[in-house]
Amino acid sequence: MPSESQLSVGRSNSMARNDSHITATPNANTIALTMLTLVTALPLFVLGEKLAANQGFGFDGVFFGPMTADFYGALHEISQYRLQRLLPSAILYHLYWSFGVPFTAQSIVTGYVLLNVTALAAGSFVWSRIADHLGMSQTAKWLGGIALIGNFASLKMLSYYPVLMDGSAFLLGLMALHSWLRGRALLLHVVTMITVFAWQTAWIYCVPLLIFGRRERAAGGEGNRILAAAAGGLSAILFVGVLLMHPAIRSSPAILIQPYTAISVFIACTWLAFGVRELVQAFPLRGVVHDFHRTLINCGATVFTVAVIVLILNKAPSAPNEYSMSFAEQLPDLLSRAIQQPGIFALCLVIYFGPIASLALWRWRSVSEFAASMGPGMPIFLGMSLVMALNSESRHLVFIFPFVVALTIKVLDARPITPATVLLFLALSLALSRVWLPIGNPPGTAYWMNFGPWWTFPVYFMNLILAIGTSVIATLMFRSKLLRR
Repeated sequence: MPSESQLSVGRSNSMARNDSHITATPNANTIALTMLTLVTALPLFVLGEKLAANQGFGFDGVFFGPMTADFYGALHEISQYRLQRLLPSAILYHLYWSFGVPFTAQSIVTGYVLLNVTALAAGSFVWSRIADHLGMSQTAKWLGGIALIGNFASLKMLSYYPVLMDGSAFLLGLMALHSWLRGRALLLHVVTMITVFAWQTAWIYCVPLLIFGRRERAAGGEGNRILAAAAGGLSAILFVGVLLMHPAIRSSPAILIQPYTAISVFIACTWLAFGVRELVQAFPLRGVVHDFHRTLINCGATVFTVAVIVLILNKAPSAPNEYSMSFAEQLPDLLSRAIQQPGIFALCLVIYFGPIASLALWRWRSVSEFAASMGPGMPIFLGMSLVMALNSESRHLVFIFPFVVALTIKVLDARPITPATVLLFLALSLALSRVWLPIGNPPGTAYWMNFGPWWTFPVYFMNLILAIGTSVIATLMFRSKLLRR
């Protein structure tokens, strides 16, 4: 009998043949999901509590939020950090200038709030088109919409701390996925260029998608277990090598063999070894050879786009009082967060993005197989995502998040999803989103508990129980035969 992943892939391919009919016009569920997101987010974001630090600009926002008031003046001495956060300021400046809106701190913060609401509503619409293109059931479409919106990242973080790039990155991630799935190469290049002005690492993730377009029924992986296991082991070794580049660990490498830290290193290495193994096992190697000529052409176009991006980035210098933009400097620090406490990065994914994160991990083999069925680009994308997921500040994954949601929901949709399952998933997601929990000013535990680098031991154990409980409930929810009748 065919596996669930094969059923999912087969359903996707059969539906794709009728794609022009499915996606010609938005259906009732698409409109309903978009409008529900809008009417839910708008009052919540406008009336909800806000971070008051630095006139509402917050911590990071104080560097780029005020650019809205004097956009063209700020361009003359713009830093690389601000350049990569330029998009919302550019939009708001031209809107405010056109309609005569005064440039005050309060009006700028309000503008960011409305941009975030727009990003969520537009994201719901794009998600619906993605779900239709992949041939998902209507219940799966609603399930994916809840997974994308009903979490701390979307409902609470964007409302409480509006002057950030997270809303823009969320929408751009969905647009990039939609462009790639539809084979809109030119649009994907445009989206990639736009990400340079909104999210530091997004364009890097787009590179494998630019090189390897989506294919229908891509040739499966070689199934070489030894090769897959070797790739997984090598990824774990490279992770330890990057850790040794961190100044604190380089000066005292014995830290890595201390019992508590050693457990953390083992869990992180296991995450990479098993995650990469599944991706390599499913990797469509024959598809690379089969599409060699098209891939070569795509490489040329990608080189041009990347060259333009690098040229733009090199035009702006790094500012000493702002964050470093050097990925080589950041990577050891980001990955070292994975060993702060055992499995902290995995817990953060569930705490920040909700139960869909645990479902993606539970069905990772099927997710990898479905990704590979669309060609080499998506498995490579997921491999890069596995590495970045080790960073326990999960908000850095907001651009990647829609891709994981789409693949996971499609895999879950291989079996019927009932409305009861969707409602239970909604309840679980809203409970974990903590949208109902006041954070206050200055932000206390209710805020910092969502970001691993600032976890204390009591917060770690509290989140450990919360994440495990959520994961068990979510897994049982989709295993229950009663909910599938």
